[in-house]
Amino acid sequence: MSMSEWDAWLAGSLSSLRARALFRSLTPVTPSLSAVHASWGDSSPVCLFSLNDYLGLSTHPSVREAYEIAGRRWGAGPRSSALVGGYTVHHAELESGLAALKHAETALLFPTGYAANVSVMAALAGSSREDAASSSLTVLSDELNHASIVDGLRLASRSGATVRVYRHNDMADLERLLREAPAKGRRLVVADALFSMDGDFADLEGLARLKAKHGFLLALDDAHGTLACGE
Repeated sequence: MSMSEWDAWLAGSLSSLRARALFRSLTPVTPSLSAVHASWGDSSPVCLFSLNDYLGLSTHPSVREAYEIAGRRWGAGPRSSALVGGYTVHHAELESGLAALKHAETALLFPTGYAANVSVMAALAGSSREDAASSSLTVLSDELNHASIVDGLRLASRSGATVRVYRHNDMADLERLLREAPAKGRRLVVADALFSMDGDFADLEGLARLKAKHGFLLALDDAHGTLACGE
C-alpha cells in the first residue's frame, strides 16, 4: 500500500468520523490557580467539572511550593524508568506515605491509574505454577467497572484467565457466578469502589460478606474515592 493510498484511506476514515459526529478534537484551555475555573478559546470563562483534581491539590500553595523547591534541588524528572535507575528515595517516601494512608503493608507507584489497573489485572492472571487446575484464575468483574479494568482483563484473558461479568452491584448475581467458578482455581472479584460513570458506590459490605464466605481475592479501584469520600 503506497503512501498516497494510506493518505486516501486516512482522509476517508476522518470524513466518516465527522459525518457520524464521532470526530474528536482538542481545544486548549488556559488554567488558573482555581481547581475548576479556566479560560477557553477566546478567553471565555469556563468551569471544568470533568477534572479529577477533586480537592484542588494541584494548585494548593504548599504543593506548588514543594514542587518549586524539588525542581530547583533535584531537577524535573526521574531520568529513567524505575527498574533502570529512575526509582528515587522520593518515590519510596511517597509509597510509604500512601501505604500509611491506606493502612497497608506497602504501596507501589504507577505512572497513571490506567497503567495500574492494566498491570495489576495482567499480573494477577500470570502464573508459573505447574498445577494448572489450582492456578487457573476466574475473574468476576462488575459490569460498570472503569475501562482500564476492562482493558486489563482483556490481557488477563489472553493469559488464560476466565473473565465473567456480574450485574452492577448485584450481590446475588455475583454469588451465582462464584458458585459456578471452579472450586480448585483462584478467584478474583474486581470493582470500582466509587464508580466513575454513575457516581454510585460499590456494595462494600456485600462484597465483604461474600469474600468471607467464598474466600476470593477482592481488588477495589478507589481512584475516585481516596481522600474525597469517607474518613
